Amino acid sequence: MALTFNWASVQVHELIKTHPDGYRDDKRTIDKIKEETREVEDALALYLQFPTPENLIALKTEIGDQLFAIICFTNNKDISPEECFNLMMDKNRKRFKEGYTKEEK
Repeated sequence: MALTFNWASVQVHELIKTHPDGYRDDKRTIDKIKEETREVEDALALYLQFPTPENLIALKTEIGDQLFAIICFTNNKDISPEECFNLMMDKNRKRFKEGYTKEEK
C-alpha cells in the first residue's frame, strides 16, 4: 500500500480519537512541532557523527514524530495535508522553472 497524506491523516485521527484529551490547542501543537524539529536536528547530528543502523532508525522515528505533529495540526484545522503538499510542489515547480537559486544566509 502506498502512503498518502490523506491516508496518514485518517490514521492519525483514528488514534487521536482514542486519547481522552483529543487534539491539542494551536499553541501546544506548534510548540510540539518545534520540539520535534529540534529532536530531528539532534538525531541527524548523532547519525552524521555515528552513522549506525540504530541511529538511522532514531532519525527516521523523529521525522515520523514531526510528521505526526504536523498532521495533528492539519487535522485540527480541517486542512488536507495532501492539498498542502500539492500547493508547496506547485510553488516550487514555478520557482525552479523561473531559475530559483538557493538564498545565501
